[in-house]
Amino acid sequence: MADLMHTKIKELEFNYLSVLKKAESNIYSANAVAIIDEILVFWERNRRLVECILRHDIIPYDTYIFAAATYMDMNDYEHYPFVTLGKKHIMDDRLCSYIKIINGDCDSNDYSKKLHNLLLTVIQDNIKIIENCFPSILILPVRFLADIEKDAIHKGTEVAFLNMFTSINSMKEFFRLKDIIEIEKALLPTIPNSLIFSADEDMSNSFISRFREYQKTIDYSMVSKDDETGLFFTAIYGYFSQALDIIMLCASYALIPYIRYDVAFKYMLSLSSNFTDDEKIRLIVFRACIAFSLYRIYDTHDFCNIEFSKYVEAVIKYDFSGKLLSDINERNFFLSNASVEEVHEMIEKHLALLKLSIDNA
Repeated sequence: MADLMHTKIKELEFNYLSVLKKAESNIYSANAVAIIDEILVFWERNRRLVECILRHDIIPYDTYIFAAATYMDMNDYEHYPFVTLGKKHIMDDRLCSYIKIINGDCDSNDYSKKLHNLLLTVIQDNIKIIENCFPSILILPVRFLADIEKDAIHKGTEVAFLNMFTSINSMKEFFRLKDIIEIEKALLPTIPNSLIFSADEDMSNSFISRFREYQKTIDYSMVSKDDETGLFFTAIYGYFSQALDIIMLCASYALIPYIRYDVAFKYMLSLSSNFTDDEKIRLIVFRACIAFSLYRIYDTHDFCNIEFSKYVEAVIKYDFSGKLLSDINERNFFLSNASVEEVHEMIEKHLALLKLSIDNA
């Protein structure tokens, strides 16, 4: 049965590789839309197989999904830290979602061109993953195909969003606010200092100052430059929605989210506080915290000179996940009591020992 599943997965990934290469060659051609749509058709045709993989082939709470990212970036060796934790690894393919945007209403030709450029980048990165990382990393459009209640995500996000305000009880009331100054006045006192707009902002600056800096970075193809209320909503509601989607997705399939983007991670961590009574979600979030810490510490220069397949073998032989989690469990660390400094020290220790084992091989 396992051999049959492996054969099916291999056929799936390499058939997808053929579809990707065809799309890469025709991304700017006259029939680009039809070619790109083949990606959607491919995954819709293989929906049941993807569901079967997620239900029967993964290792619960030891399968990591590369989440909250447009693409992995193979050129920057991002696949190395990703496979360091866990037994199985999935890249959540975002191509289908972006194709849906292109196929939808898009009034800006400039924005459409940027999306096509983004598609090409993702397609090329996906090709490299399949060619260089199979079977260690699978590419599956998990979020796109997952049977997650979108209405539940929307309602949960709306509740989280409105809970930030003192006396605003509906989205209709929120959109009556004229600008960011009125928004700040309407927020609960502790909220402005906890909201993040971008990864590189200076949190010592005021809420208004940080928002103004964020405004300067926005592509206004899809939102009005003068609509501060709309911009605030698009940013914060979007972060909440993404975070809740990740939590619900991973809870549904017993996956661990591997998140490298600071803002996405912090919103996921913030929203997870609403699930303190759910032991499975607490485990998912705790292991996501460990993965995030590893990503922050990991230096690709220490390992990128070794062939990727050899690196995977070394990680398995050393039992990196097993030894790290054993150390963490010995200290009885969990989400509520873990010492960030000590967990970092444990990760650094095992990365050093992993490197030593590779150097001495």
